[in-house]
Amino acid sequence: MTRWMLWLGAMAIGMLAAGLAPAAPAPPDTPKADEAKKPESFLTESELALMVRECKLSEDQQARLREAAAAATATAQEWQKTRGAKLEACQRAWAAARAAGDAAAMQKALNDAQPLLQERQALLTRVQRSIVAILTPEQQAAWQAFSLLRTVAAVFAKANLTSEQVATCKAMCTAAAKDILAIKGEGPETVKAQGAVVSKLLADVRDQVLTADQRGDPTKTPAGESGPAPAPVAPRPK
Repeated sequence: MTRWMLWLGAMAIGMLAAGLAPAAPAPPDTPKADEAKKPESFLTESELALMVRECKLSEDQQARLREAAAAATATAQEWQKTRGAKLEACQRAWAAARAAGDAAAMQKALNDAQPLLQERQALLTRVQRSIVAILTPEQQAAWQAFSLLRTVAAVFAKANLTSEQVATCKAMCTAAAKDILAIKGEGPETVKAQGAVVSKLLADVRDQVLTADQRGDPTKTPAGESGPAPAPVAPRPK
């Protein structure tokens, strides 16, 4: 799994080369230094093995995926050669401004980095979709659901989910995968819409699947769970 793909400001736990959608996206509060490093392979052999298992890939699909991943990696490396230095410069400017306590300069560095991050994410989206296009619609849905389940498992690793909870999460991930696959486009609005689906999935798992103890909140319980009544909370923003 390429770290260069992870988080355009934190983009993608286990997505293509682990899936289609970002995992719990959040805008970057700083242009990270490691975001401009040389990209690794878009699809490792271990990741491909998972795809073979989950999606029942044919030999032809496996060969095409390797070719597409190699082309995507070359594209990413070319972007790094031509644009990576500018992103590194933004990072250095932000760090210097922070050390000097210059809020205006910090904001300028973030503003300068944003177009580069958006440009790179658009490139990532295009190459990711070129890889995913090799899969059938059924395989895409299966891989997206599996990728989302891995995200859920990573986010709530400390909760020690039961087998029943995992089964519930699988069903929720399958539904969320359909919503993500229905979102078309390549720009920032697409990324934002996909991220909203993932964020809602994680919030629903926390609020509806985890117990109060698993959430670390003894005052709230999922619907149907015995225990003290939930405390009043503000409506979740839509």
